[in-house]
Amino acid sequence: KKLRIFSKSESLRGALEKMAALTIHVVLLWGIFGVSQAVGVIRGNKINSMATGTRMSHYPLRALYQRTRTKAAVVTEWFNPAEKYELSEEIKRGEGPIILYVPGVDGTGLTPFAQYAEICSKYDLMCLSLNRSERCSFSDIQDMVKKKIAEYKSEGREVWLIGESFGGIVSLSLGMGSSDERSTPDRIITVNSASAFDRTFYGRISPGLITLPEPFFTMAVIPVGFLVLDQLMFQNIAQASLMAANGIFPDILKSPERQEFISKIAPDLIESMLLRSDDLRWRVANWVLPGCSEVNPRLSEVKVPVLAVAGTQDLLLPSKEEAMKFKEEIPSCEVILIEGAGHAGTLDQRTDLTSIIESWVKQ
Repeated sequence: KKLRIFSKSESLRGALEKMAALTIHVVLLWGIFGVSQAVGVIRGNKINSMATGTRMSHYPLRALYQRTRTKAAVVTEWFNPAEKYELSEEIKRGEGPIILYVPGVDGTGLTPFAQYAEICSKYDLMCLSLNRSERCSFSDIQDMVKKKIAEYKSEGREVWLIGESFGGIVSLSLGMGSSDERSTPDRIITVNSASAFDRTFYGRISPGLITLPEPFFTMAVIPVGFLVLDQLMFQNIAQASLMAANGIFPDILKSPERQEFISKIAPDLIESMLLRSDDLRWRVANWVLPGCSEVNPRLSEVKVPVLAVAGTQDLLLPSKEEAMKFKEEIPSCEVILIEGAGHAGTLDQRTDLTSIIESWVKQ
């Protein structure tokens, strides 16, 4: 009885949820602010406010934080990031292989934002975003991706999937022997696949964890916000910031057009990353765990070429070990390890995913 009274305390629950949100806000704000600074988006303590269209000065972090307090209009859709965020350089559309990006459990479709400009210059790209309150099942998401694959295959085009984290589970499930050829991808690229989640600490306790009442569930998942980072992330951000101050940028972000493109994506990424506790419960229980159960016993049935990209310092998932497991069990699989990268840092500015894909395809 006391436990029920305690768990229903609105003030305590609200305080803990705010603390969890603030923790994730701080992590994301510092990370994305640093990356933005590194590619030259923020200059002279000024930042374009995407919310108001006005120029704000002196407090760029406060401006970004205030934007995250509004509700994100994330909808379930397929979008081309170069078109949606108006990349002002030539992009590849309507020809050659098409890449479909399947997101992680965040569902934003925006986390590899540093890679998008380079990918769009070489390949046709469509990204899936999922509404934060989406109550679909794992099989529903499979059907969304299958339908898109079939649409492009009917046009005679090759379809490649990039599946990041949870998206890696979805992608692998669609490349198995029992899949319909009309909705089977031609190639799969996984990035820190979450198929290992059920073998992690959080994965093993998640069946009980997701049944916890508030505020206990929120308290239990707060550390996850830090597990997505890696030791070198902020060091890389600092180094990139110093290089940007001297006019030196990563090749994939070197043009002013690409730097402006990043500045348009960053605010949307921050505000759309925050999941309510009920949404996170649903996604773990109905997306991740069923996906692991379906894919893990059948890896040997994956019939299409797979490229497994993994960070060597992923604290959330044993991504390096999972990639090596893929190489052993999947008939055609190559592995690329990103040294020092954690779960969220594998596709930051330190990596040129397009070059990695091109090298793999040539082989």
